[in-house]
Parts: sequence; C-alpha cells; structure tokens
Amino acid sequence: MLGDYSEEGFVQDYTLGKQQELFIYCRACRSTFPVRFRPRRRSARLRCFCGHEAPLSELDVFRSQREAEAHAELYERVYRAAKDALREAGLPLPPSGKYARVEDVHRDPEFVSFYSGEEDESAIRDGYVTGSESDLSPVALRSGLEAFEERLAACEDVFARHELLSELIEWAFCRRHFDEEIHARFRSACLEDMRLAPKVKEEAKRRKRAGEKVRLSFTSFRHLCLDLEEQEDYAEAARVARAAARFGLRGFRERAERLEARGARGRGERA
Repeated sequence: MLGDYSEEGFVQDYTLGKQQELFIYCRACRSTFPVRFRPRRRSARLRCFCGHEAPLSELDVFRSQREAEAHAELYERVYRAAKDALREAGLPLPPSGKYARVEDVHRDPEFVSFYSGEEDESAIRDGYVTGSESDLSPVALRSGLEAFEERLAACEDVFARHELLSELIEWAFCRRHFDEEIHARFRSACLEDMRLAPKVKEEAKRRKRAGEKVRLSFTSFRHLCLDLEEQEDYAEAARVARAAARFGLRGFRERAERLEARGARGRGERA
C-alpha cells in the first residue's frame, strides 16, 4: 500500500504487484475512468480517453468509484472557484483555462472533504506540453497547421485519415488558444472525425477479421467536449457526449448527464 499522496501531490491508493480494479481521476480533462491491471511500479504509465498520458505518480488513483467521484466533485469545485476568482479580480485566465496553483481553498468551509488538509493545493497542470516558446510563434503555428493539411490532402485511406485527424486534434487542442484559425481547425477536425467514426469502426472490424492487429481509439468526442465545456457551452458539449454514448464509447452517458445538469443550473441562476 502506498502513502496517501505521491511526492507530486497526487492521491495514491493502490497496492503494487497486485491485480486490482482502480479508478483514475485525470486532471487534464477532469473525469474518472476505471482500469484493471497489476501495477508493478509507480512509473507505470496510463492513458486517459482524452489523450493525456502520465505515470501513476502523476494521476489520482483510488480503489473505489465512490472515493474517485467524491474527489472529482471537490476538484471541480476548486477549479470553478479559482476560475471565478480570477474573473472577479479582473485577472486574465491562462490560455489553457487551467491554473498553475490554487491556494488557500481549504480555509473556506465550503471546501471540506473526507481527505486531510492539504488536498488539492498541489499544482493543477495542463495535460499537454506545447514545447518551447518558439513553437508558439505565429509562424511556427501556421507552419505546423500547413504540414497537417498537406498530409491530410494526400491521405485517402479512411483509417489512416482517422489516425491523422487524431494527431491534428491533439496537436491543435493545446494550441487552440494561441490562434483563432487553429481553434477553428481543431473543431472542424473533431467534427470530421466524428462523422467518419462509423466507417472507421467498420474498417477496423474488417482488418481484424483479416488477421491484422488493430488498435482503435477516438479522441475527437472527448476533446470537443472539453473545449465546449471550457467555453461553458454545456448544451452543445452534452450533445457531443450523447453522440459518443450512442456510438458506444464508455463513460459518455454519465458525462452527458453531468453536463446537462450543469447547464440547467446555469439557466436557473440566470433566470
């Protein structure tokens, strides 16, 4: 059994070397996903549905779904409180919508949980690394986008196009706040990939029947949900989540319900 927290400040509730079901909270997309495996070391890496990948020591890990959901609820309240505080103070929001540090939240009685005092004062980090500052110059951003467009123009196979769109989506997701054109291309790439999803799924089945090893994942639904949620367009984010659930992707039905409830609360507050 590991201690309550890793050195990096993440909840660590699991046993090394034992096959077990665990519930992982991803701070990049603020959602929970289940895994069943035998963690042999803390450096073992897991990948969330949103595309964020990290070692166990940099993920919040729980033995029970109830504890994971309670932690997620607290973290969401901390996240929203920090965002509202920055807005009320007239301070600019960081490009990602996430914050380098959330301080003193536990002095407020509203932020009490079943965990001990220091919870969630650790850094809230981006799930994506954008590289050096030079990579974010307008010239570099446009050059990167043009390179994707050239590759897409030469891509005729539906499965290969899906994989390339997934690359573009992850690349554009962490750069979308720096350039309006990239943000627009991010959204159009997500929508195209979502439209292609049934064909991609059928092609994956065909390849599997032919004896090929196929690894299929869809990042478009979750990334678009995250983007719309960050823009506080909960109704549209819920529609994307419902579409993902109908397509058969796990966890999206519950996500849609949470988004619909959040949207309803927002409408009630404005009424």
